[in-house]
Amino acid sequence: MKRYSDISQPVAGNMVTWPGRSPPAHTWEKRLQDGDHANASTWWMSAHTGTHMDAPLHFIEGGRAIDQIPPAVYIGKCRVIDRSSAGDPAISEEIARKFRGEQRLLVKTRHSDEILAGRYPAHGALLTPAAASILMEAGLLLLGTDRLSVDD
Repeated sequence: MKRYSDISQPVAGNMVTWPGRSPPAHTWEKRLQDGDHANASTWWMSAHTGTHMDAPLHFIEGGRAIDQIPPAVYIGKCRVIDRSSAGDPAISEEIARKFRGEQRLLVKTRHSDEILAGRYPAHGALLTPAAASILMEAGLLLLGTDRLSVDD
């Protein structure tokens, strides 16, 4: 039997956002309690709010946009690297070599607890450029984290 895990954060008005971005906002367009035939609402939020995906275009001029990434990239077997107790959670070349050939990696840091508490502390890069090269050259398709970004 296959096990699936949804690691996304719930959408809520108090979600942590990238520093300097507008917080999420929610308004009701129609309400049953007001006599409308249905409840309908609108959310406004930065793309860097809560659980989200960054496309190559986010960091690379001319890179692929999110609608050009096949859904199969985001769904499938993955490895979790728990760096939540590491003094420096960054993935080094040495750590990256241990995960050569993995297609999807999820990196857990202390940010999970901070985000649940409504805080988003500053941090450095999640991996070194050399570690990124090692993983990409070995077939990495996806790198996920509990941070809002892998960059610093």
